[in-house]
Amino acid sequence: MRYDIFGKPENEPQPGETDQAYMERIMRAFCVPDPDAHGINEMMGPDFVSCRAREPELVLRFHVQDWMLNSHGVMQGGVLSIAMDMGMGTLARFIRHQNYSVTMQMSVDFMRPVQAGEDILVRARLEKGGKRVLFLTSEAWPEAAGEEQAAARITALFA
Repeated sequence: MRYDIFGKPENEPQPGETDQAYMERIMRAFCVPDPDAHGINEMMGPDFVSCRAREPELVLRFHVQDWMLNSHGVMQGGVLSIAMDMGMGTLARFIRHQNYSVTMQMSVDFMRPVQAGEDILVRARLEKGGKRVLFLTSEAWPEAAGEEQAAARITALFA
């Protein structure tokens, strides 16, 4: 994960680059593993799937690994919350062109368990934004098709 990509002058849109092409370039670069980082975000290992610049949206893929499972053999709810927070936080950083944001509030509704070995998709969307605060939502569902597994909402703060 390349969090340092946001807010750097060299990572601004290139001449002639569309908003969509710019967002795809930045999000693909963001998802490249950082060999010097060893935190939970790197362990989660998201893959870029798609994005939309016009109505800001980001879709990431997460593979459910054994370390993510609870004692019932399904993805632990806190880990699923991390995946959703990563999607929304990444989108928020892109929108604000800043390397740092604070999740002030997060709520998650769990609808069905996420099975071991599944690939889940997490879609983050901007709902509303002001100068210092953004409101974002997220949904998670199995890539192989199926029902929504969880929905979340965050309030992100920027300095």
